[in-house]
Amino acid sequence: MWKISNEGDREDRVYYLDALKGVLAFLVMMGHCLALYREDIICDVLFWFIYSFHMPVFIFVSGYFSKNVDKSEKELFAELIVPLIPFEFAYWVMHLAMESGNAYPFLTPIYAYWYIVVLFFCRIVNKIAVKIRGASVVGIAVALLAGYNSYIGEYFAFSRFLCLFPIFFLGYQAKAEHLEKIRNMKQWVIAVIAVAAVMLFGGIYFGTEGELDIFYMNGPYEQNSDLVIRMMQFLISALMILVLVRVMPGKKNILTRFGKATYLIYMLNFYFVEILSRLLPEGIAPGWNVLVCFLYTFGAVLVMSSEVSRKIFDKMRKAVERVIFAE
Repeated sequence: MWKISNEGDREDRVYYLDALKGVLAFLVMMGHCLALYREDIICDVLFWFIYSFHMPVFIFVSGYFSKNVDKSEKELFAELIVPLIPFEFAYWVMHLAMESGNAYPFLTPIYAYWYIVVLFFCRIVNKIAVKIRGASVVGIAVALLAGYNSYIGEYFAFSRFLCLFPIFFLGYQAKAEHLEKIRNMKQWVIAVIAVAAVMLFGGIYFGTEGELDIFYMNGPYEQNSDLVIRMMQFLISALMILVLVRVMPGKKNILTRFGKATYLIYMLNFYFVEILSRLLPEGIAPGWNVLVCFLYTFGAVLVMSSEVSRKIFDKMRKAVERVIFAE
């Protein structure tokens, strides 16, 4: 799902899945923009709602598009990690400069970049999981119990990998006919499911007074109730998979353009968010900050998914590959 090169408009393209990837990529940047203005209650609620499901849904879609388990580790490394290296290094240097020499650990993938590392490990481990009976059950148990181990944290995004792998594996196991059944669900059923997801999130948000760092999935539980919250997050994610698969348009549109540039949006959105933080460090006004984030995200994603951005990225990726895999 991360290939940046022009894929054309094949007749067999499943446009609703491209659109779904586009929505999720949009939500990634939208969430980062909303994080700037979380003192605004509307931004805070929407921020946590997005974080309650968008990465689990993304990993589900990634799993669905990872049917080829025969790819070698070298191929996966070249496809996923190689393009990440210059961006991770650039961010590390920038952080080092801005924080007056106080660098974060280089082996801790930051910002949205951690997802690429998680996806790499998911695709590697998936080769083993497909041969194990009951791997999905084991994966879910590990994801829930991992929070009790204080040593499982952000290095190599290990905590997030453990939490997201069972959802990746579920996506891998999903078949086209399964998604078509979801697409054929009655509209009123999907509406009920959507309301249930929102109400479940609302109960968690207001029940915890917005203290939902557990949604990041990047560290151990801080209290026993975090186990229940993680279970609820998985449930919300499952409900939102149903909703989003059902409501995505089945024809080519602006979202499908976004969906074919998800890797590039992941790599570049940090820089656009930094620009926004400099232009509007305090936002505009409570209630209006959400609109600012939406419009700014839309414009930025348009730029990042453009043909010019794609060509520049492809040239950079090929240059890095030549350095790393020099003959």
